[in-house]
Amino acid sequence: MSNSAAAMGTPNPTAIKLGLERILPLLHNLGSPHAHLPVIHIAGTNSKGSTSSLLDSLLTTIGITTARFNSPHLRTSRDSCRIGGEVVSSHVWAAASHRVAEVDSSTGVGATPFELLFAQFLTSCQLNTPRPQLLIVECGLGGLTDATNVFPAQNVLASVMTPIGGDHKALLGPGIGDVAQHKMGIAKQGGLVIVADQRPSGREGREGRGEAEQGQGQQGKQRAYLSRWGAEEEGEQMLGQEGAQVMATIRRVGETLKARLVRCEELPIPTTTTAAAAAFVAQEGEDVQQRHPRNPWEKRIPSHCLLSPILQLPHNEEEHPRSEGQLASTLFTNTPYSSLPGQRPLLTPLLPPLPQTRAVRCALSTALNTLFAIGADEPWSSPSRQEDNSDPHEELRLQLAWGIRESGLLSGERGALSAGWAEGLVRGVEGWEGRGSWVDVPLAEGGGGLHAYVDGAHNLPALQALFEHLSGLIASRARAQRKVNVTLLLSFSSSKATDGDLESILSLLSQAPDLLSRSPRQAAEPAHLSETFERSVSLGASGATRSQSQSQGRGQADMATIRVGFLPFSTPVEGMPWVEPYSATQLAGALRERQGGSGEGISEVQEFARLEKALEWARRSGNGRPAQVEGEEEEKDSLIVVSGSLYLVGELYRLVDAREANDAATDAAADAAVSSTSAVDTVMS
Repeated sequence: MSNSAAAMGTPNPTAIKLGLERILPLLHNLGSPHAHLPVIHIAGTNSKGSTSSLLDSLLTTIGITTARFNSPHLRTSRDSCRIGGEVVSSHVWAAASHRVAEVDSSTGVGATPFELLFAQFLTSCQLNTPRPQLLIVECGLGGLTDATNVFPAQNVLASVMTPIGGDHKALLGPGIGDVAQHKMGIAKQGGLVIVADQRPSGREGREGRGEAEQGQGQQGKQRAYLSRWGAEEEGEQMLGQEGAQVMATIRRVGETLKARLVRCEELPIPTTTTAAAAAFVAQEGEDVQQRHPRNPWEKRIPSHCLLSPILQLPHNEEEHPRSEGQLASTLFTNTPYSSLPGQRPLLTPLLPPLPQTRAVRCALSTALNTLFAIGADEPWSSPSRQEDNSDPHEELRLQLAWGIRESGLLSGERGALSAGWAEGLVRGVEGWEGRGSWVDVPLAEGGGGLHAYVDGAHNLPALQALFEHLSGLIASRARAQRKVNVTLLLSFSSSKATDGDLESILSLLSQAPDLLSRSPRQAAEPAHLSETFERSVSLGASGATRSQSQSQGRGQADMATIRVGFLPFSTPVEGMPWVEPYSATQLAGALRERQGGSGEGISEVQEFARLEKALEWARRSGNGRPAQVEGEEEEKDSLIVVSGSLYLVGELYRLVDAREANDAATDAAADAAVSSTSAVDTVMS
């Protein structure tokens, strides 16, 4: 590790107290609000919130009243609790907060801030009218000893594993397998486990499919996606080293628990793997990538989703051998897992155009597979539940199954999704602020405004996926021979010192000019970007500078000018007093050190004490939009990105809210003054 990186401080891991010894007695004294409702429980490293938002939106579309818990919050702690798709009312939240604090104090439990927050969520569900029918709960940290892991097994409709990375190894590790095992701690004996696609960014839909698709056209590609993976394709070559360890851990824990498993698979982009998608693209041409009316950068592409069958262990291998036609276990090959007879993967109809970020693609696949699996699940058939054939949530499961049937989701690739579900998908993506969102930011008086892409990517896999998405945006302008000014405003939590991500993140940032300045031809080669990402990790381990890696460059003309500004997010973070930012000065110094004094690469690296100053600096290179003067060769587009920490993203939203409220108050005062003047003139006349 470089000296500048090593000097950035070490957080205090003991500030986060894992364990159930406080939350369980607190909930008991509150009347056990966790024991009465069915729940979808979500663990993982990335895409948890995006998945929960889509689940919430689609369940609401069906008519099921939901309550959703997410952490960390974006604006205030009340954001953590949504009932019926909306942030819980302030009076319900205040009443819940008072009740929880009173019980915690009177019983001497001494719950942590996160435990109090989760207890407030559950208490709000009791106090709210109407009460929810189903909970959607995102883990705070890990799984096994996370404060949310309190639900009775019979109430857990599904345990969901989103992509798992190496965050918080100091608390959950030391290895990625240990982290995965901790997160699998929310899975239940004989329960249903949904496993998101664990392939690294850039590999989804690419590795292991080439030979199956060559010379077969669209129908051949479709057959490839509906067939099982071979055992030789399930190792590190396809999943990467960490992905292979994660999947091996999930398989092992699943077998131990006799859990039923669903493995999700993302389709590639642009997805024209079926005749329906190809026809849509051919008919609409460039317009298929419909630019969002409020955002001139974003392209939205329609896609299919692959629904996978439930895989389960046999009751008795000798009495129930795998029959002909049963699907083998896909990414759980060489285990006894198999699908029920006749169950096969199913392609959905063409889904509405959505932003094709990794987070959206992953959340879309995971959420739809979760609802499909719950609706089709037969928990009484599990080998571990042979003595109890009852289903306490049969009515809810039937309501969900009927909603899925009416949605058109199962009508096949040539079918049509209902308007309600199409709107629900769009609402679920757009309603999850701060994760791949576009924000109009008003600046101080006379400073105009800017259009920013905000994404709470806070770890290496998420930042890799962010760069992959940004490179696609830039490449689309490169085809029109437009150069782009890219400004990255970044803040990182001090926990990166113990997670081990720091060196790799710095290496990734130092290669931003190479990663984002790709020619249009290279932009169409996902393998190229994935390999560069993997190289960034290895360079991080060796401490190589960008100048050392330039010999591996591709020699194309730069399509983007990159500027990086580091800044701290404001503290204290509500409900999380232990959270601290890295020193912006030290981060900037570390990145300059990696530039190797070559004078090439990133054009400018700056540090700022406050978000407002960083935004003013970003505005100097443009307003965050494509240039309006298409005919001038030297005119550059401008792309402004705020990322690295959800705490920084939340601070940006609060700033926008405050300035919009101030502008509204100013306008109201001006209108009142005009009305008063008009009234006086009327009297005088």
